[in-house]
Amino acid sequence: MAEAETNLAINVIPTLSDSYEVQGRGELQLGVSTRILEDYEVESLCHKLANNHYRLSLGWYLMAYKGLLLSPRYVMFSNLLETDASYAKYRGSLGNVRKGVLVSMGYGAITAHALMSLEARGTLFVNPGMETYDGMIVGEHSRDTDLDVNPVRTKELTNIRSAGKDENVKLSPPRLMTLEEAIGYVASDELIEVTPKAIRLRKRYLDAGKRKTMRNKPKD
Repeated sequence: MAEAETNLAINVIPTLSDSYEVQGRGELQLGVSTRILEDYEVESLCHKLANNHYRLSLGWYLMAYKGLLLSPRYVMFSNLLETDASYAKYRGSLGNVRKGVLVSMGYGAITAHALMSLEARGTLFVNPGMETYDGMIVGEHSRDTDLDVNPVRTKELTNIRSAGKDENVKLSPPRLMTLEEAIGYVASDELIEVTPKAIRLRKRYLDAGKRKTMRNKPKD
């Protein structure tokens, strides 16, 4: 209600029940709204897996909804769950629920040649031809640590092939996030860059040296 008093993009409407309808001009307006209470999911496992090698005990489980959405198993088990939403006191972030990221250390157009070697390092967020810059996140690392990479690297010039020309390079489709997915994905040292044509993830500090300094800085 306090946010709606100063933010014209937010509208809060009381309802007959113990709830409010919050309207916004877009996902970003709703996504950045601070909530004291967060939604939890009370789940009843009502079926067993068809595979006899795995069995799920019947019972009730309480978990934060944000954790449920971030779980890669959510889609797999969503048809096995009967879900009721409830609210409880905010208990803080989930901690490290994802891997590290692949961070660009180059400017210019991303090349298929560079992405071909980066595919083995994790999941890509970009396509060849997209523009990148220092500090932009181009993928998720397969390990828990961040990794600086060069996504604009080109082939060396030879007598039979020109430099920068990518031939017969087949890449897996990248993971292109919606704004809502990006809001739930970014870590505390990362930001979301929103333009009319693209949604990009980037580090708060673009310079690799600055990131290292802040990472080693003693916490208060």
